[in-house]
Amino acid sequence: MNRLVLFALCTGAAFAQSDREKQLLDRIDRLEKRLAELEARVGVPAAPPPQTAAATSVTPQDRLILHYFRDTTINVTVDGYYGYNFNHPAGRVNLLRAYDVISNSFSLNQAALIIERTPSLQAGRRFGARLDLQYGQATEAQQGSALNEPRPQAYRSVFQAYGTYIAPVGNGLTMDFGKFASSIGIEGNYTKDQINYSRSYWFNLLPFYHFGFRINYNFNDRLSGGYWLVNGIGQSEDFNQNKSQNLTFSVKPSKTASWTWNYYTGVETPEIVDKQAPGGGRISLTLISVGTSRSG
Repeated sequence: MNRLVLFALCTGAAFAQSDREKQLLDRIDRLEKRLAELEARVGVPAAPPPQTAAATSVTPQDRLILHYFRDTTINVTVDGYYGYNFNHPAGRVNLLRAYDVISNSFSLNQAALIIERTPSLQAGRRFGARLDLQYGQATEAQQGSALNEPRPQAYRSVFQAYGTYIAPVGNGLTMDFGKFASSIGIEGNYTKDQINYSRSYWFNLLPFYHFGFRINYNFNDRLSGGYWLVNGIGQSEDFNQNKSQNLTFSVKPSKTASWTWNYYTGVETPEIVDKQAPGGGRISLTLISVGTSRSG
């Protein structure tokens, strides 16, 4: 009986304390509202919200890095195929083909990673760069022939790697230095940019890439000209003391048509045999190509 009375007294005290706390909280709430009304009348500015950790962690150096990568593009392409030749060629090798050379096989033609930051005079940026890393069957066939490259494996996966600068000359003189894809011919490396999936056998006889220096100048919207000074055809490292040259002119009579003229000349034999080769190993190539494209 005594324990029951004690429990009732303790419970009553707890209820009394809870009511008191409730009254205090209500009073505090009314005071806060009153204070807010008074501050609004006298025009006291509200306290700024606290800064988050993410906002305070960005330094000026971080902003410079983010600004640099803002106009940088990163592209990934994966090109694969299955081919079957009903003529059943020996060794399943398709003749007169540049890329899709294996019959009855699932093949990785090419996987590529492209990182590019183009120069832009509108953005006040005269420097740019591009890097193309490639892997797969087409890369093995196109890059680093032992006939041209003293060390083919060292450069095989690097299809393009060059820097660009637009000099303040007239409309802007574009200068590139490094390894770049050849513009001689009507077919290129990337399958997505071609009319047909395969390449013609003529593609095997054209230059794939060059290493050296090139310039290009746009006289107007329809006429441009360029000059190359390179190691040679498909040579990341030169194997003789001679440099090859190329003159190119492009005309665009309309948005859907273009005409390109190339004159390429140079010694394309190693030093050991160039003196014994007919004409000293010199090769001259003149190519005129006409192309059309659809816009829109």
